Amino acid sequence: MIQHSVMATPWVKDKLRTSLGVTVSQRLLYTAASSLALLFCIVKWQAIPETGLWVVDTSERWYLWLLFLLLHVLAWFLWSLQVTIMDAGEMLGITQVYNYYKGRPQPLTTGISSEKLQDLYSHWRHPGTLLISVLLWVHPLMMLDRVLLACWFSCYMVYRHSTTEKHYAFAQKEFSKTFTQTQTASHVAYDYIEG
Repeated sequence: MIQHSVMATPWVKDKLRTSLGVTVSQRLLYTAASSLALLFCIVKWQAIPETGLWVVDTSERWYLWLLFLLLHVLAWFLWSLQVTIMDAGEMLGITQVYNYYKGRPQPLTTGISSEKLQDLYSHWRHPGTLLISVLLWVHPLMMLDRVLLACWFSCYMVYRHSTTEKHYAFAQKEFSKTFTQTQTASHVAYDYIEG
């Protein structure tokens, strides 16, 4: 989380741009470094099996095992769906590099509301923060290491990725505009078919 937060600061972004000349591939470098940091944590993880907050025995109760399984499958499915809807290529930085080499404008830097959209994305960038919390907290074996990880991630997500009233108002205005345009376009197409 330290690497993830520090690399997202304007100071580090500015240093990458001025010192190393990293501009378009900045997001790609950021996500690659975050992935490596996460991989390092996974490889070096030390379980603490002696101390548990709760242990739910699912070996005798198949319906509890099925409940945990279905909740996790549903959470992973919804998380994957959110990643797909939010444009995974853009989130990873691949779209930015591709657009640059194709001579296309960057989607988040053009348009009337790009600054507001970037501000919203800075708080709402991670898909499924609630789903990740469900994956961490809803588990039959809640050992001390998992409790610490769940607490740390939950606090980090609430602190770093909570939206404000300003973000909500912007998102509501943009989605209402898109919905109205879609409704108008479908109505025109319907009238054309009927006429």
